[in-house]
Amino acid sequence: RVDSCVNALIDHPYTTDKVTIDGRTVMHTAARIANTHAIKRLLEHSPELAWKRDSQIMTPLELVERLIEFPEAREKLASELSKTGRRCPTLEQFQDVVELLEQAPLPN
Repeated sequence: RVDSCVNALIDHPYTTDKVTIDGRTVMHTAARIANTHAIKRLLEHSPELAWKRDSQIMTPLELVERLIEFPEAREKLASELSKTGRRCPTLEQFQDVVELLEQAPLPN
């Protein structure tokens, strides 16, 4: 269900310049929740998003590496996600995200 929503959004005209209050892009959000389908689709259509920095000066890759390295960051994310009935991704899922983002082409 989520994959088909991602496909519908990406397959239609959209803008990638929208950011959250934290300066995070849709790629940051996809990485943070380990949505590998969204990450793959975004890398196909807007690979430059892999290198955008948020207000803490982190790329999506750096954000996920921080979640892997610091258990307290994962605990905070888990608490935040549980408020909406969602679960925090596993370390393995975060590692899958790292592998995808490491393959992102460098911006020109």
